[in-house]
Amino acid sequence: MDPQKAQHSSESNEHYTPVDLIEAARAVMGGIDLDPATTGAINAAHVKAPRYFTKETNGLDKPWHGRVLLNPPGGAIREGRRVRSVAAMWWDKLVDEWIAGRVEQAVFFGFSVECLATTQDAQFPVVSVPFCIPRKRIQYLQQQDDGTFVPGTAPPHATVIGYLPPDNKEGEARLTAFGQVFSRFGIVRL
Repeated sequence: MDPQKAQHSSESNEHYTPVDLIEAARAVMGGIDLDPATTGAINAAHVKAPRYFTKETNGLDKPWHGRVLLNPPGGAIREGRRVRSVAAMWWDKLVDEWIAGRVEQAVFFGFSVECLATTQDAQFPVVSVPFCIPRKRIQYLQQQDDGTFVPGTAPPHATVIGYLPPDNKEGEARLTAFGQVFSRFGIVRL
């Protein structure tokens, strides 16, 4: 993705997951192995994933494995005459890695339920993606000049939190955990 082609309605497409939601994802999945769209600073401070990719190392071009926390960058890119959501590109990558069995389970932060329903993989049953719609808009973290992270203003759009459970005997228990843990943030549909 060419960052020069990115467009977004806010000052920055950098928005970091709040700590309570990181901990909720960790509780549901039993840990976080990979954060494929992050910075070294937020990973070291809060996510603590043993593997992570940054803008410079481009997670879209790498294989993903394990339990994934994905809060993709915002914005849109122009592909010919078509404008495509950057978050949708990351969702497609996540779904592909999950279907391939490399991603065991994942928690995904998107800007609309449509994002969860618009994968390019025709084999994927999008109607069955469990999700949470938070009761209030999430105040994503912003990095300050001193390197600390503080809650920013709530974005002008809502957020959806999608969950891809393990495709094994543990899947039902993790799905139940997603419902229990994320229901404190909003309405959950399993």
